[in-house]
This record gives sequence, C-alpha cells and structure tokens, in this order.
Amino acid sequence: MVRRLAGLFDLCILDSFPSAHRSHPSIVGFPQVLPACAGRSVEREVRRLDEIITVAKAPHVIVLGGSKVGDRLESVKMLIRTGRADHVLLTGVIGNVFMRAQGRIKSPLGIKHEDEAVAKAHALIGEYPDVFSTPVDVAVDHAGRRVEMDVRELDRDDKILDLGPKTVRHYSRLIAGAGTVFISGPAGLFENEQFSFGTKSLLEGVASSIATTIVSGGHLTSALKRYGLIDKIDHVSTAGGALVLYLTGQRLPMMEALEDAARRH
Repeated sequence: MVRRLAGLFDLCILDSFPSAHRSHPSIVGFPQVLPACAGRSVEREVRRLDEIITVAKAPHVIVLGGSKVGDRLESVKMLIRTGRADHVLLTGVIGNVFMRAQGRIKSPLGIKHEDEAVAKAHALIGEYPDVFSTPVDVAVDHAGRRVEMDVRELDRDDKILDLGPKTVRHYSRLIAGAGTVFISGPAGLFENEQFSFGTKSLLEGVASSIATTIVSGGHLTSALKRYGLIDKIDHVSTAGGALVLYLTGQRLPMMEALEDAARRH
C-alpha cells in the first residue's frame, strides 16, 4: 500500500507526536520510500521534552487518571523502573483497578480485561509497595447529587465519579513537595461541574507547584483551558502514551523512522 501511494508524493512530513509510539504504515512506512522530516509541532515537542528531561529533578510525582487502563499499567511500570516515578498518585478508572487489587473495592468494575488488569496492579503493588497512593474517599452520584464517602462505604451499585477532599489534600501535599510532576488523565467526570472538584484541585496544585510540571492528554489540556491554568504549566502536550514512553527513554517508532530516513536521504 505504501509503495502504491508513494508515487503520489514528493515528501513525507510527520507531525503528530501523539501517534509517535505507533508502528503504523502511515508513520513508519512512508519514510522508508520518501524523503521524510518532522513537522514543526513534533520538533517543538521533542525539543521541549529534551530540555525538561535535562533539568528534571526528584522527587518525581506521577498523577495518573483517565480510563486507558492497559496503557497506564505498562507506562507506570516503565516510569518506576527508569527512576521517573518516586510517588504514583492514582485516580480515575486506573485508581479503581488498584483499589480492586487491594481488596478495597469488593464488586467488579465492569471494564474490559478486568481480571488481567487487576492481577497486574496487584503485582505492581507487591513489587513497589511504597510507591502507590490510592484514594481514601471518593464522590458518587446518588439521585443526581454528589455524595462523598469513604471508599470502605461503597455499595455494589455506586459508580465513582470523582475524588473526595481527604484524598485531594493528601495528593496535593505530595505534589507541593515534588521536584517534577507529570499528570495524565482526569481524576473524574470533570465535564460535569458536580464532579470537577478532584481534577480542578489537582491541576491547581500542579500549577502552583515550584516543580517542573508536565500535563499530558487532550482531556487535561481542555481542563487547563477551562480553569485558566494553561500558562502556569511548564509543558502541556496532547500526547499520552507517546509522551510517557519518551520520558522513559524508549525509542519511538516515529523517531526511529525519521532518523533512518535522514541517513538514507
């Protein structure tokens, strides 16, 4: 397919950093048969990340939320192993998976490949017992109202939609003492004002921190704009998985394809 289409083009410009960790034909195929270079946004992102990696200092605090459980589990393991995660603060669906692994959520979460994800989370807790923090209180929806409760009080039918105030205070203290903060994925259903407390509070904590700060992903980028905080963050990226892999020192398929093309052409 790549060879068939290549005749229509003179040059390949790769300018989607959020896709840099994917080995798709459109990313790694065309640079094999056409002169190729990075676009301006990829160039800016890589330059800025390289600057941040150079000055990043411990303790490294990672705040992970959102719903992409599989990607998050692999990412956090690599971040810890490469010394990029001294504290991992868990929120969102990934936080629920770890609480399930701890036995603090008793009923099934109803997510894909749940047993496998819970088993991986359990293994990570066993391997790195002092790294992970999980919520102690949460917010659920009861008949259209926000109700805050201890995690131990959850009923089978309760759906966690946000962090509670005790968890936010604990996480905010760890963020305030960090040298580098990386946050990816919202803490809850922030689009609903009733359940925006956790996401907004954590972002405000990151924005007021003296640490080097990185915010990752489209949802949090939108939240930063909504709360007027985007100018207070050192680096904001719509990339998720690609950004995490780059921070761990992994070679991204897009970068390898561009380097190979530069040598050939």
